[in-house]
Amino acid sequence: MPLFQNYTQSQSGYYIVRGILLICLLIFILVGLTF
Repeated sequence: MPLFQNYTQSQSGYYIVRGILLICLLIFILVGLTF
């Protein structure tokens, strides 16, 4: 998928991917603490 590669190579795409990973990590930690 060249379009996806072009999007992730840009700075904004990189920060969006990092943000999504951080949110997933926070949700995983919260679920782990509550259960």
